[in-house]
Amino acid sequence: MRRVYFDNNASTPILPEVFDAMRPYFGEHFGNASSIHHHGQETRAAVERARESVANLLGCRASEIVFTSGGTEGDNLAIFGLTKPGLTKPGDHIITSTIEHHAVLNSCKQLEASGCEVTYVPVDGHCLVDPDDVRRALRKNTKLITIMMANNETGVLQQVEEIAKIAAEADVYFHTDAVQAAGKVPINVKQIGCDLLSISGHKMHAPQGVGAVYVRKGTILQPMLYGGRHERSRRAGTENVPGIVALGKAAELAQNALQNGEVAEMAAMRDQIENVPEWQRRAASPEYHKHLFRLHRWRSAGHCARPQGTRRLDRRGVLLGSNRAFSRAHRDGTLARPRPR
Repeated sequence: MRRVYFDNNASTPILPEVFDAMRPYFGEHFGNASSIHHHGQETRAAVERARESVANLLGCRASEIVFTSGGTEGDNLAIFGLTKPGLTKPGDHIITSTIEHHAVLNSCKQLEASGCEVTYVPVDGHCLVDPDDVRRALRKNTKLITIMMANNETGVLQQVEEIAKIAAEADVYFHTDAVQAAGKVPINVKQIGCDLLSISGHKMHAPQGVGAVYVRKGTILQPMLYGGRHERSRRAGTENVPGIVALGKAAELAQNALQNGEVAEMAAMRDQIENVPEWQRRAASPEYHKHLFRLHRWRSAGHCARPQGTRRLDRRGVLLGSNRAFSRAHRDGTLARPRPR
């Protein structure tokens, strides 16, 4: 049976160029990147080249990139790295949204259990966070705002630049989970104004098990892991050289695709699917439509939103994801009515 894969927001296949780039680091280039001999310096150079490529994709300095094992670790490092004992105290306040990835939501729940206070701002009928809700949620003891850049189910791009301005005015750290945006829309962390931003390799045609966090210069970030002084003492552990090399190559290819029109071609194909009468486009606001490259979820006659509908299509060779976050907002009563325009 021929299968059509429509679940790239869950995971993407490794591109052949990416696999070719990482292959030598499983064999002949096996050195520990912390070693000072030839094999070590060879792999160290590869790691730093990859760091430059990821920095170019995000519009930052290479020294501001910290390699991780993926989006979950990146989100945890950003959140707990700013809220560890000594940096925060019981009663300190964090702001997030109701549609975040579980890596963010469960981290915030853990902070609540340790005595911090968390505000979960709602989303409207388009799954969009209102920056004014973030502004209204600010308190004198707010330490961190963490709002995702792109939702993995509706494709909505949050107004992260506006939220970053609100955070900066209040002298509050701002982190954005850009796992679903990196490589699909242009990202410039300086233009956004965020302090931290996390990405994951397997969402952009690199392998599972590698990611990165942008940490703005001057941001005091406590490590989650203790050991050697890897990643400028921000993430201990021998580097995953093949994965890092793959992420660097994927970042380079993504940057090229954004510049040469390949992403626009993908958007055009997405539009063709959208115009099929039997398919309904869900939840994304029309004014954001032109920015949503490969960030859509779809349903047919309302059935794909349920797991049994997804399984039914799977048996017919169509592979789709389900709508857990959007359903959660409905279930928990945190889906606000659309604002008047």
